[in-house]
Amino acid sequence: MRVLFASWHFYIDQSNGASVTTREILRALARRGWEVFTFCGSAVDDWRRADVKRSLARRGLTALRKVEQCDSVPFTTFSFRDEGINSILFSPEDRSQVPSKDVGTAFLRLLTSVLRRVKPDVVVTYGGYWLGGAMLKAAHDVGAKTVVLLQNFAYNDREYFRDADLVITPSQFSSNVYRERLGLKTVAIPPLIDWSNVVPDASDAASDSACRDRLLFVNPSRNKGVLLFARIAAELLRLRPDIPILVVEGSDGAKELRRILKGLADVDAVEFMRNTSRPANFFRHAKATLVPSFFDESFGRVAAESLIAGAPVVASTRGALPETLGDAAILLNIPERYTPVSSFVPTFEEARPWLDAIKRLWDDSSFYEEARQRGLERARLWEYSRVASEYDAAFRNVVENVQTSC
Repeated sequence: MRVLFASWHFYIDQSNGASVTTREILRALARRGWEVFTFCGSAVDDWRRADVKRSLARRGLTALRKVEQCDSVPFTTFSFRDEGINSILFSPEDRSQVPSKDVGTAFLRLLTSVLRRVKPDVVVTYGGYWLGGAMLKAAHDVGAKTVVLLQNFAYNDREYFRDADLVITPSQFSSNVYRERLGLKTVAIPPLIDWSNVVPDASDAASDSACRDRLLFVNPSRNKGVLLFARIAAELLRLRPDIPILVVEGSDGAKELRRILKGLADVDAVEFMRNTSRPANFFRHAKATLVPSFFDESFGRVAAESLIAGAPVVASTRGALPETLGDAAILLNIPERYTPVSSFVPTFEEARPWLDAIKRLWDDSSFYEEARQRGLERARLWEYSRVASEYDAAFRNVVENVQTSC
């Protein structure tokens, strides 16, 4: 079986949850005997890390670089092999997040050439730009089956899916949203998580439970509830300075959080860390994780990873988080007026339930251990081999025309 991942997004982008999930799926398929190929653009969420050569170097990957031109569009291709995955990266001089018509046309022409050469059984994609539907059609034109990984709620055009043979969402919540919005028939499979990349190394002295003393917050953005977190952090610094706070920066760094905190508390009392391709590097410090999302999560990858790593979670009830976490986390409602476009910081009273939950995790050792054990039990749902088998079966079924349903 041959599978080709095609997208304007760079599948090695660590700042994007969809790309992280996609790479894990491709690696799992390669380990299960699939021949795996990618043809990607160079779009990444974290534009501070948009340099292609540096991105590849951070992964220890060596690429064959070739300068080319299609019509009037100059571009560079980088060919490399990533853990059994044969990859070509298309990098135009125009690095716009959304490709122009000329650049996109050049991308599609080169994709068509790759499709004819590779002859994949399955083509996988994500990304809702105007290129999406054209990529799916190009795949059908060479006789390949097509799979769309629907990782967020940004898709609003039913026509995009006209040439999709299978649509996979990360949760039943997501499937329900797209059934109601677009009438899509989808299959829900959770993201594939590499546990070895998430669980702190037991041989590392710094990962000892005594060293895991921080309250963790990952990706301080409006979507992820940065405004509520700012209030929580300010009150903890005032009332419970014994609870250290660690923030892992997102695609936009942590500029907004620093700005908000300056008006509320001592920013220097909060520890900041750059994002990393290995979540274990920050979970090794985490006693518990906050996930105060203001937007509808399609799954909640950080929350799931935290449970896998043995750190209890305090999360909002937005989107798929209740489905993902079940009774393994402390779930708290956020007033409906708080959305990703909100501009005001919640009050102390609105943050109080979060503060109470955090303090109890720190002060009640029995309560903490019970929460940790519930999390570890829940994490079994995302055991690597189990989820990898689901993706393997789904892809083989679409090739063999086996019907699947939501």
